[in-house]
Amino acid sequence: MGFGFGEMRNVGGIDRIVRAVLAVGLLGVGAWGLFAGETAIGAISLLAGAGLAFNAVTQFCVANHLLGVDTCSWGGAEEAQ
Repeated sequence: MGFGFGEMRNVGGIDRIVRAVLAVGLLGVGAWGLFAGETAIGAISLLAGAGLAFNAVTQFCVANHLLGVDTCSWGGAEEAQ
């Protein structure tokens, strides 16, 4: 994808879908917070949503990497082949 992670994917399957859905929700709450004058809630929600969206798109999470967690290899089409 060009971010320099190469083949370092550690987010996949249900984990990736959940992160994407939460990202959309948090980005919405963040936008609402900024427009409603709740700047602290808006800023925190936008940052969290952006982080989760980044994880879902790149399929890489630094926390997963540091903890040795890899949800890409859990079942699914990759292991069926």
